Amino acid sequence: MQVPLQITFCDIPSSSALEEAIQKEASWLDQYYGRVIGCKVIVSKPHRHRHTGSLYSIAIHLTVPGRELVIDREHRLRESHSDPYLAVREAFHAARRALEDQVRFKRGDVKRHQRRLWGRIRRVMRENNCAFIETADGREIYLNRNSLIGGSFYSLQAGDRVTFVEEAADQGPNATSVRLVRSRHSSSA
Repeated sequence: MQVPLQITFCDIPSSSALEEAIQKEASWLDQYYGRVIGCKVIVSKPHRHRHTGSLYSIAIHLTVPGRELVIDREHRLRESHSDPYLAVREAFHAARRALEDQVRFKRGDVKRHQRRLWGRIRRVMRENNCAFIETADGREIYLNRNSLIGGSFYSLQAGDRVTFVEEAADQGPNATSVRLVRSRHSSSA
């Protein structure tokens, strides 16, 4: 880390043993992702519950190139947060996951959602468990009954409007993630 680790205790007395546990976890972050610029950890006990006991809240502010990641681990109903060491461990586990996401984002491995297209059911072939969608530009896209989401394949009719994602296949384009938008019989809004 380029900037020294900062540990702040709010509404609770500081503990050298807890500080040592936080320093150990923070050193793992630095080994895990060598580009951490700074790390600020805030330990607090914001709620004093009669039935569940006092629960700890751990907030970690990580500074990495071009971004600040904030991990706030306050689980009001989680009994493990009555132990400050478990709360710290869970918070740093979440910080490692956030750093993994940052690495994926930097590499370009983040899943990009494909653009949804519009079309109308052109014909339904129930005996073959398939249908064909006509796109706005007049192309015909194959639809397998298993690609329909949130509707019954057997209620599809020619003229129904759908949205879908187009995928290339050996036999031609296929429609996946097909959703029925409006039946041809419904009134227009």
